[in-house]
Amino acid sequence: MPAQPIYLDVEEEISELIERLRQTSAQDVQVIVPSRSRIGESRFNFKLLKDYARQFGKRISIISPEPAVQHLAEEHGFDAFADLDGYGAPQ
Repeated sequence: MPAQPIYLDVEEEISELIERLRQTSAQDVQVIVPSRSRIGESRFNFKLLKDYARQFGKRISIISPEPAVQHLAEEHGFDAFADLDGYGAPQ
C-alpha cells in the first residue's frame, strides 16, 4: 500500500518536514511542495533533506508546480515532478 504524500504548508520549515519524515514508516515518500513554499526557496533545505533522507533510509520524490523547485530537487538527487499525475506516469 503506497504511503500518503506529505503535503507541506507554505510557511512550514525544514525542521517540521524532517520530523514528519522521521515519523512515517514508508520508505518511498512523496513530498508536495506548494508554490511560494519556504522549504522550496533554499538550496540548503534540499541539502538537509537529502542528508536526513539518507539517514532515515527514505526515497523522496518532490512534487511541485514550480520549475525552480523541481530543478533544486533534481540538483540534489531527488526525482521531481510537476504534479502527482506526473509522478505516477512511467518514466
